[in-house]
Amino acid sequence: MTHAHTDQHDADQHLICEQWATWCHTRRFYGPAPTNGSALGKLCRAPANRPAGGPDAISSAHLASLHLAIIAQPQALDRQVFELHYLWRVRNIKRAADELGISRAHWYRLLNAFRARIFSAAHAIQSANDADWLQC
Repeated sequence: MTHAHTDQHDADQHLICEQWATWCHTRRFYGPAPTNGSALGKLCRAPANRPAGGPDAISSAHLASLHLAIIAQPQALDRQVFELHYLWRVRNIKRAADELGISRAHWYRLLNAFRARIFSAAHAIQSANDADWLQC
């Protein structure tokens, strides 16, 4: 892939992760409780774009597959970074990375690697579901 193609691919994945975060917040029961007493929890603010009403987001097989891929991952450092970045929208990345004992650059390496892994897993989940549906 060319550098420009890779950048566009990363931007597309980022946009889908943003949509997933909004999708999760509209359902409210998919994420951890918003009151977190940890040091990282104090850095997080509730997302400004969180809908005020009930679970009224689009019904998307792709977002559901992505969600399954994410929750299937172990609670490791890369998943923490991903959730802090997308679900809790940490504003001060450098400070959050410091709280985790990593550099800002390592934060983005973890984020990009985790994002690539979950998109691959989500694709496999959706393909398996499509194949099962076709056999019915």
